[in-house]
Amino acid sequence: MDGPGPPQTRRRRAGHPERNACEPYLGSCATGASPAPAAPVPSPEPSPSPTPPPAARPPFTGGYKNGFTLQSETGDFVLKLTGFVQADGRFALGDDAGLVTNQFLLRRVRPIFQGTVARYCDFYVVPDFGNATALVQDAYLDVHFTNKLRVRAGKLKSPFGIERLQSGQSLLFIERSLANNIVPNRDVGVQVHGELAQGVFGYQLALLDGVTDGGNIDGDTNDAKDLAGRVFVQPWRTKGTSPLRGLGFGISGTTGTANGALRGYSSVSQASVFSYATTVTASGTRRRWSPQALLIVGPFGVLAEYVAGRHEVQKVETGKPTTTARLDNSAWNVTGSWLVTGEDATYGNVKPKNFFVPSARKWGALQLVARVNQLRVDDAAFSGGYAETTRSVRRATAWGAGLNWIWNQNLKYVLDYEQTRFKGGAAGGADRPTEKSVQTRLQLSF
Repeated sequence: MDGPGPPQTRRRRAGHPERNACEPYLGSCATGASPAPAAPVPSPEPSPSPTPPPAARPPFTGGYKNGFTLQSETGDFVLKLTGFVQADGRFALGDDAGLVTNQFLLRRVRPIFQGTVARYCDFYVVPDFGNATALVQDAYLDVHFTNKLRVRAGKLKSPFGIERLQSGQSLLFIERSLANNIVPNRDVGVQVHGELAQGVFGYQLALLDGVTDGGNIDGDTNDAKDLAGRVFVQPWRTKGTSPLRGLGFGISGTTGTANGALRGYSSVSQASVFSYATTVTASGTRRRWSPQALLIVGPFGVLAEYVAGRHEVQKVETGKPTTTARLDNSAWNVTGSWLVTGEDATYGNVKPKNFFVPSARKWGALQLVARVNQLRVDDAAFSGGYAETTRSVRRATAWGAGLNWIWNQNLKYVLDYEQTRFKGGAAGGADRPTEKSVQTRLQLSF
């Protein structure tokens, strides 16, 4: 009986001695036949090495670039932490009447949480622990599919004055000008905004709860709402060689109905210089408008604005008929700057050409600033008894100069001097003493 396979197969099996595999069956060896040579056995090809799986990418990456950032691989989700701290000194020279409190203070302590969720929704949250208080300065969402049309909702800056819209860490002077008294601060509502033609034309239109002059609110106390809008045009922005590419101008305004308490006005030292009588409240239309301009040419910059506000007010006194008035208050400001070390001026933060490294004889950037500004209150406020001439000024006119020493993108030292002359505001209708303010600031930004 044959074996399990043909003889050739059986001869090739490894481990068998070389012999005539057919001998047991046919007797071929007896006839002198030579056995057939064995066929070579091919070596098996080695198995390919397994390909290692691709290294897993982390779902988020972190780092620091103008803030601490955590970002998804696609960039659809971003979390960024920035902020700034301002340690100030505020002093008045020759203040024999004690109208200004000399003090050191933390003017602003603001961590800033911002980022993006699902690509199309940005968020921005800014608590503030400065001035020995704690409040939320900004907290809004910004939905966008294109920069031409964005929708912002929450607590935000009212789209109004050009100096007010500038970040507190980018101001040329330690305190904003007298014109800031009439400008609304923070409000709650919804805003449509965007930029067209590569930023040549910018617009903002907002429906807001409505705030008093300089007000900052978290909610409303009545059903009335304010409509606020602003347009700003930079016609030569895209003209890279034009000397006017840094010129921009615009106009902003608000309109609405106001009822309730009215806010007073302050000097650049944050001392109260005007307040309405306690029996006076807002009662009717409130309107503001402001033309504004910005010019930047190399290391030089000029910022200018005019602000006018109209308020309908009423005075209610026991046993007397209620009286009403329409008061028109106004203010203006012109601020100039020069970067002595040659950096380009900017509306934002200055980046020094050379960071402060004394061992390498590098001293950062040096900026000189100067301004004139004025606040004027309607004479009808005094003739009608809506404000008292013995405690409120009719007019304040200030001029100031300062030095900004910018060590790097994180540290800045500021020294300002500003002198303000007043009309009215003292006993017997005399003028309030001239305010001579010296202010210092050490600012950390990250």
